[in-house]
Amino acid sequence: MKIKIPLKLREMINLRDEREEVSMKVEVERCGVLIGEKRGKDVIVREVVEFENEARSPFFFEIKPETLYDAWLRAKRNGMEVVAIFHTHPTGIGKISSRDVESLKNTGIPWVIVGMDGIKAYLYDEGVKEIDVEFLGEDF
Repeated sequence: MKIKIPLKLREMINLRDEREEVSMKVEVERCGVLIGEKRGKDVIVREVVEFENEARSPFFFEIKPETLYDAWLRAKRNGMEVVAIFHTHPTGIGKISSRDVESLKNTGIPWVIVGMDGIKAYLYDEGVKEIDVEFLGEDF
């Protein structure tokens, strides 16, 4: 499996642009979902939807269930689906934590983690597996 992300969305996910409110300088974990489509075993990301981290913590995130449900409905209305959950590790690397693993087990979809060392993705399939992230050109 591979997660394919258009270059124009890379900076939005990477959260490293010049605007303070969407940079890695933010002290709490940022979180949201990636909306797109599945093509065979690959996932193509079309949209990033960021949510408020209800925990307001630099070490973990919480998303209101109704917020997540609204994103699922939005994706479905547009002929797509929620293909991954993303969050940041604002003071660390993109390695999955033990807390992340427990939550990942329950979602059934990949998790994308943005750390100080870049973007990594994981899936739970009889254990945690790191999956490839590929950045696509603008006209894919």
